[in-house]
Amino acid sequence: MLRYFSFILSLFVIASCSKGVEPESYDPEGSTDTRTKEISYQVKRTWRMDNGSLSVSNDFVSSRLNDFVRQNDTLYTAVISPENGPINKSPWYAFSIWSEKERKITVELKYTDDYTHRYYPDLSHDMVNWTPIDSSDFVNDTTNQVTRMHLEIGPDTLFVAAQEIMTSQYVYNYLDSLSKIAGAQTKDIGYSTLGKPIRLLSAGNPASENVVVIIGRQHPPEATGFLALQAFVNDLMKNDSLAVSFRDEFQLIMVPMVNPDGVDMGHWRHNAGGIDLNRDWYSFNQPETSAIRDYLVSWVQENNKQILFAIDFHSTQEDLFYVFEEDRETNMTGFTHRWLDRIEQDLGDYEANRIPTSGNSPVSTRWFYDTFETEAVTYEVGDDSPRKRIERIGESAADALMELMLSK
Repeated sequence: MLRYFSFILSLFVIASCSKGVEPESYDPEGSTDTRTKEISYQVKRTWRMDNGSLSVSNDFVSSRLNDFVRQNDTLYTAVISPENGPINKSPWYAFSIWSEKERKITVELKYTDDYTHRYYPDLSHDMVNWTPIDSSDFVNDTTNQVTRMHLEIGPDTLFVAAQEIMTSQYVYNYLDSLSKIAGAQTKDIGYSTLGKPIRLLSAGNPASENVVVIIGRQHPPEATGFLALQAFVNDLMKNDSLAVSFRDEFQLIMVPMVNPDGVDMGHWRHNAGGIDLNRDWYSFNQPETSAIRDYLVSWVQENNKQILFAIDFHSTQEDLFYVFEEDRETNMTGFTHRWLDRIEQDLGDYEANRIPTSGNSPVSTRWFYDTFETEAVTYEVGDDSPRKRIERIGESAADALMELMLSK
């Protein structure tokens, strides 16, 4: 039974049907001070255990393993530490493990500084196809703060990660594939702290004044947010009559990898400057957010563009949408709520969990509204939401957006 599927799905439905219940805040004190802070670089290495018959490694992109300790013949401890602190409670882990002979071991996840477990383990032998660990092989004892997984290992390397691994290069390759669609092209609008491109893709009608903006992966572990973004964008980029008509009328701007350094370094939350990028949309102390701000502001002014809708994809424990009040005046007042209504109508068995936001936090949606008077929404996707369900909602959200904007 995968991810306690029935149990998780029932929680998903209950959570989705209860509007206005905000999840636990993850913001530690000082998170809005976005001046660069020192980070601890994890040392890339391979641990050899049991006279070299068992090996564990963090020597790959997006890994997170700070130490690996043998307790006895079958029990080992994987020590996981954040890039710096204080930091929100989203411990990312990712390591590879193999053995000369087939055997079964138990690995305990030990988070430093009393951080608690969040992500259900995923397993892969090729870093492409991922499967949730069987529920019978995973224990998360929240009372005693013990998290253990039982692993079948052998000569074929097994990758264990908090979520599916999708590196910055994976996303760059995805953008390159979209750029082959007529009217689409990529552009590097800036660089991260460590010099990786902040890559933008534009699509649709370049002469249109009306623009939709899509961003994602501000927080490294939030893979389900990217899966939803991908489903949403793929639908917008289809060759069917609805999508083609939409792209004839509107222009799309996408930056799906805002934090390439954090993703590739296996960070829990921050960029290479040690900062939560989604708290830097007021001060703009970090190069990633500054690159997006500088490009969009000058591009809109120079080309007489109007951003009508902006969406930022994230992940949390359950599906929800952070939204402004319905009567807040924008260049499409009330559109977000009409859009969510349409998604609910289309899916039938889904009720969008809408969390009102005051717009006072220095996050991307506040900046989009303050700067462009646009409709702006943060879509948070559940960590354990069924992947087919994520895809279905993403496609429905794109269809609803196109239908409503074309009928405007």
